[in-house]
Amino acid sequence: MQNRYHSDLSPQVIEEKHIFIMSSCTYTAMGIDELCASYAGWRLCGVARSIAELKKYMNKHPANMLIIEAGYASIDICTLRRLSEKLEGRIILLMDENTISLQEVYRIAGINIAVTKSLPLSVLLSLMHWMMYAPQETLRPQLFHPRLH
Repeated sequence: MQNRYHSDLSPQVIEEKHIFIMSSCTYTAMGIDELCASYAGWRLCGVARSIAELKKYMNKHPANMLIIEAGYASIDICTLRRLSEKLEGRIILLMDENTISLQEVYRIAGINIAVTKSLPLSVLLSLMHWMMYAPQETLRPQLFHPRLH
């Protein structure tokens, strides 16, 4: 007789994804932590307040995505570019407002997506999901302007 509680199917292995944040805002960190909880395997591994702290976190866990609060830290464009290369471009910049004058700077720095903090969380979650699983060759720096109806 076959055991009805036993399955021949092995449990699905979920690859853990590590997300880091550079922000001084507790609410930003808490919100992104809640967004990460929406997906099995996604984990917020550190909220850095400096490049040195970010490097320390990234030495402990391989990073899959970085979310940076714009204007928070004095990160120069070369540092952003190196981070972008290390993360294969998987960086999201959260801005207070999206200005055209900064678009070229973000592209040069390798920022894939720059969005305003007023973006609905559901849209940010969709962007994070797309960026996390998109093939590297489809990731191109862009600024996201949601259409409001």
